[in-house]
Amino acid sequence: MKKFWRSFFKTFLFACIIPCTILLGLFAGILVVFLQDTEPVDVDQLTMQFTSFIYYTDPQTGEDIVLQALYDEENRVWADLDVIPQYMEDAFVAIEDERFYKHNGFDPKRIVKAGVNYIARLFGGGSSVYGASTITQQLVKNVTGEDDVALERKAKEIYRAYLLEQDLEKEDILELYLNTIYLSQMCNGVASAANVYFDKNISELSLAECACIAGITQFPSRYDPYLNPEANKEKQEIVLAKMYELGFISQNEYEEAVTEQLEFKRGSISYSSKYSYFVDTVIEEVLYDLEHELGYSAAMAQTLLYTGGLKIKTTIDPSVQAAMDKVYQDDSYFPDAYGEGCIESAMVVLDPKTGAIVGIVGGRGEKDGSRTLNRATQTLRQPGSTIKPIGVYAPALDQNVITPATPMDDSPVTYTNASGSTWSPRNANGDFLGFISVETAIALSRNIPAVRVLDDLTPRKSFDFLTNKLHITSLIDKEERNGMVYSDVSLSPLSLGGLTDGVSVLEMTASYLPFDNKGIYRQPHSYTTIHDYKDRLMIEKAPLSNVAISEYTAHHMRKFLSAVVSYGTGGSATFRYDIATAGKTGTTTNDHDRWFIGFTPYYVAACWVGYDIPKPMNGVWGNPAITPWKTVMSAIHADKPAADFERPSDLLVVGICKNCGKLATDACHAIEGSTVYSEFRAGQQPYTQCVAEECHAPEEALPEIAEPTFSIPTDTPADATTETPATTVAN
Repeated sequence: MKKFWRSFFKTFLFACIIPCTILLGLFAGILVVFLQDTEPVDVDQLTMQFTSFIYYTDPQTGEDIVLQALYDEENRVWADLDVIPQYMEDAFVAIEDERFYKHNGFDPKRIVKAGVNYIARLFGGGSSVYGASTITQQLVKNVTGEDDVALERKAKEIYRAYLLEQDLEKEDILELYLNTIYLSQMCNGVASAANVYFDKNISELSLAECACIAGITQFPSRYDPYLNPEANKEKQEIVLAKMYELGFISQNEYEEAVTEQLEFKRGSISYSSKYSYFVDTVIEEVLYDLEHELGYSAAMAQTLLYTGGLKIKTTIDPSVQAAMDKVYQDDSYFPDAYGEGCIESAMVVLDPKTGAIVGIVGGRGEKDGSRTLNRATQTLRQPGSTIKPIGVYAPALDQNVITPATPMDDSPVTYTNASGSTWSPRNANGDFLGFISVETAIALSRNIPAVRVLDDLTPRKSFDFLTNKLHITSLIDKEERNGMVYSDVSLSPLSLGGLTDGVSVLEMTASYLPFDNKGIYRQPHSYTTIHDYKDRLMIEKAPLSNVAISEYTAHHMRKFLSAVVSYGTGGSATFRYDIATAGKTGTTTNDHDRWFIGFTPYYVAACWVGYDIPKPMNGVWGNPAITPWKTVMSAIHADKPAADFERPSDLLVVGICKNCGKLATDACHAIEGSTVYSEFRAGQQPYTQCVAEECHAPEEALPEIAEPTFSIPTDTPADATTETPATTVAN
């Protein structure tokens, strides 16, 4: 008998225990290899609660000067553990992690129960709400932003939670958790929730109110007191029962809290200072980069910005910003429409060499809060004829569809699509000029030549240029909305500016930057570096940069856009005759939007004027965008020396026949107004001479010009021919 048991034991040992041990060893080895590259959570950044500072560099002294201290908003939202009610701490521990003070970051008991529950659910049983994550694990998830259900992510989360517990005290972990947990209604942290749900400071909450907030966390939308008050009440009572079960509260406290009538009242976090539009722009850009460059969750990026002691170096030029603020707080620079209310405006000024935002204003008058609507970055408007230089002429010149001397045909034209519907673009004043130069077409903002050139270029090439080279993000390729198909890949939107959604003032400003920077696009940006509280570099801004057009195309566009200011639709924008100035006006159908985008060797600036809800600006004469633009530019150029645009060194000036675009002959020169002088890169000028007998025939011998008809390009949506574009009469 003994031999049997001895033999059985040996067999069992070799057949079961040893293989299991080997398998466990292999599993452990694989786990070690798998986790060895897992980075721990940055404890230093988590534990900081220092004020962050936004700086700028004084151009005179090179000294860093504080522009804004970031603490007011988050100081009111962030709550130290010593001001958070004990009831709140106990409520979260009771419902989320009852063994929080005993485990080392993960709870084996909860993991086993969650595993059993998962298997039970496979067979139709179990609960769908039981989770294995501890408070420490949830904090790790909040910080990293990783929330997928993959086992790989879960293993990393457990490991990071274990490491975090080695570096932080339980109180520190709980404090961070309570300040980063999402609690619906855009609340990150219990202090924010106290304000949003009860209009109270966190320290003023009762037991019943603490349990109410703690009950939200597992399923924020389901247990939101505003959206689902009954479900929230049920969950609150579950939290209170668990607190009583664990001995956190007495029976009397439990009964009083259950019967307490909760009064929900939405509060608003107050600010002791109102951030400027520039600071708002910096904040939004920094938060975006903390998330997308460094991988922080939205909640943690917000916490880090306001409590991490960051040092943010900005691009602002205080003198430029001061000039803009002065104009935008003075109503005399803006028109009053007849009984229509307040006309709004926004403006951006960029450094053309770097893309740095040196000044930005997102609305008129005194700013009434922080991170309010910024019309320069957040509002999309129809660009009108300001799209012609970037959507038509620049890509057409750069891709050799036209040359600087190509005659522009300003005569009637009709486009027909496959369904037979037609569209006839018209000029703002309804007349036709016949054949004109590229410069004249741009200077006088003629619509028909722009449509004709885009037809030759094709809308697809224009769209690709705007999105890939100039990085305009709001254009629509093809999108279905409410059963309707929308697309900006069409003649009308890309030549006259009737876009589906519009474009922001910031992106329009940046789109003109290549004209002033030898054809190179620079991404607009409001800061250059972010350092942490120990002065370690976190982010060094590397703005997107690419060649958008050739240096020669940029030169030609500068020349054409200079004509807009010297004798065209933007003639009133001139502010100094010794500083070269170029630009383009834009007006949309029904006078909903007015633009002026202009540049000098020093700055590129765009100004938009219109109503927040688009409607006609009745009784407004001229272009109201030019007045604030000109006033600001005059002020910021006051101490600048005279300057002209750079000119490529290898350009040739060639006489060209105005009518045919070929080399002018003596016959052309003999006819007044028939010869124009255009610049070409050496080797790219026309070599074919004008045939005077055909080109300069007597007017009476010329046949009557019939209105031509063309087919809409295949990449143009059919509905583009039947609608009235938003900028059909743009100028």
